[in-house]
Amino acid sequence: SGDLLYPIIFTPAMICFRVLIEAVMAIPIGYFVGYDKEEIKSQIMAHLHGGFVFDTQRKRILECFSRFFYHSSMFIYDFRVLAIHPCLWDVSACWTGYPFQVVDDDIWFVVRYGMKFY
Repeated sequence: SGDLLYPIIFTPAMICFRVLIEAVMAIPIGYFVGYDKEEIKSQIMAHLHGGFVFDTQRKRILECFSRFFYHSSMFIYDFRVLAIHPCLWDVSACWTGYPFQVVDDDIWFVVRYGMKFY
């Protein structure tokens, strides 16, 4: 039951990280591909000072970028974690010791980290 507190505690940090990723990575990428011709610095400052709150086309694009960034990076991290465990290569290893399977700390972290996104 205490495991469910971790996503609640770390969600505000995740939201702040998402806003920073959108400001530092997505806005400059959008500028360089020609999405918006407004100066980069003013776009970043407007986003950081509450621009992420309003429902605009820019917000939807930045939100898509942050979701793409999160899911891509978590897929790479999750695969690296699972690659060292036998349950990825042999499904029967998942059932060893059922119903009291031991969950390694790194797999526990992957599950809890994924929960805070949603």
